[in-house]
Amino acid sequence: MSLGSERRASAGARALDQGEVSAASVSTQKANSELQKMSEVGAGRLEPLEGGRLLADITNRIVALMREHYGRGPIKAKTYVLDNLITCVLSDGFTAIEKTMMKGGEPERVLEMRRDFQRMMKVRYSEMVEELTGRKVLAFLSQVHVEPDLTVEMFLMDGPVPGFGALELVDTGET
Repeated sequence: MSLGSERRASAGARALDQGEVSAASVSTQKANSELQKMSEVGAGRLEPLEGGRLLADITNRIVALMREHYGRGPIKAKTYVLDNLITCVLSDGFTAIEKTMMKGGEPERVLEMRRDFQRMMKVRYSEMVEELTGRKVLAFLSQVHVEPDLTVEMFLMDGPVPGFGALELVDTGET
């Protein structure tokens, strides 16, 4: 393997560990993801995914759902987890017709349609995240932004996602 090939392979591995994928690689990764979605532990028990594998699977599945329903997915997507908060940031996902409508002065109609779609997809998105994390989704929030072309999907979980911590400060009022 040449040095250039090693660097590209290393960069690809880092992107997978960070939960970042391009829309072009989703098909192959989705097939692999479905095969390795959950690992068997002990007598038939299933263990939720963790680390970079969890980030990549959440990203891949959200992109796949968008591609299925919009006819295309975002060009770039990345998932972050901190304690009990999962955030997926998707960019360059507007369809050609949505872009045409926005250029024609109708961005609010596009945003309204996107908001309606997200309300309809709330259960599917939440069930998918629950399946992958082993935690319950308490709240799903979605926001679409026109310029730049961004969509943010946020999931507030019922407890910390294993392997992704945060420091919590509580003011007890005592001095």
